[in-house]
Amino acid sequence: MGRMRKSFRSLAFLFLSTALALALGACSSSSEGEQAEQGSDGGAATREAGAMAGTGCVEGDCANGRGTFRYESGSAYEGEFANGMRNGEGTYQWSSGASYTGQWQDGKRSGYGVYTYPNGDSYEGQFVNDQRSGLGTYKWSDGRQFVGQFENGAPVTEQ
Repeated sequence: MGRMRKSFRSLAFLFLSTALALALGACSSSSEGEQAEQGSDGGAATREAGAMAGTGCVEGDCANGRGTFRYESGSAYEGEFANGMRNGEGTYQWSSGASYTGQWQDGKRSGYGVYTYPNGDSYEGQFVNDQRSGLGTYKWSDGRQFVGQFENGAPVTEQ
């Protein structure tokens, strides 16, 4: 009986990991829209105004301080900057409806944060180099959740 329970638990974990990987693939934390907005500068924000009115640094100090930077896509970042990049604490709101509130380093999500997907799903936990990495909790909008270790954006072990 104990052996059967262990097999069932392993099978359930495998199923949940596969379902989570598929869901995370559909709602990737590094979408094409994010990459297009960040460009080759890795998320650097400059004081130069964009082609549209109300884009660029619209409030505060977006070089070395606290400010608000609006992108041509309609996305915006409000928080701390260092060397013209997102650094420290801040909130990024994508035009898609996704948002991230947490720690940034050199324009990338790094440290603790909460990423909310447009469909209501969310991930709360550690990020490294813009990827879910370390201990985290993925919650589906229907109430299910996965708590465990993530590596390079994917779940690896359940807690």
